[in-house]
Amino acid sequence: MAVLNGTFGMISVGGTVVLNLTSCDISQEMATRDVTTKTSAGNRELLEGMMSWSGSASGFFEDEDAEGHKMLLAALQARTAVALIYTEYNATGTTAASGNTNYTGSIFITSISRSDGLEDTATWEVSFDGTGALTAGTN
Repeated sequence: MAVLNGTFGMISVGGTVVLNLTSCDISQEMATRDVTTKTSAGNRELLEGMMSWSGSASGFFEDEDAEGHKMLLAALQARTAVALIYTEYNATGTTAASGNTNYTGSIFITSISRSDGLEDTATWEVSFDGTGALTAGTN
């Protein structure tokens, strides 16, 4: 079994790899519907419901970085869905690693923030919600 190195996990938004990432995550959920009746003998009964997915990422802020905070902020302000690819890249972060799983779909950026602590590295965080299906594939 090959355990993946999380360092190589990257995201691409609108076809551009997001630079200066320090972490990223993606999750998929399924809501349930309560179908408990008086004949359920006091036991809760459920059926499947809506699927949804979301994620977040964080990175270092760089004022001249057109492929980081500025790009994500522009996507939020445009209020339109953008394409997301979540996958493992090579060590330089420029090419998707061949044969590994990737996840693709469309997202809306729902929040973005910047933090500038005293004598600390400036950082940003972004959250997004998927619209439509999240598709798993292979690079």
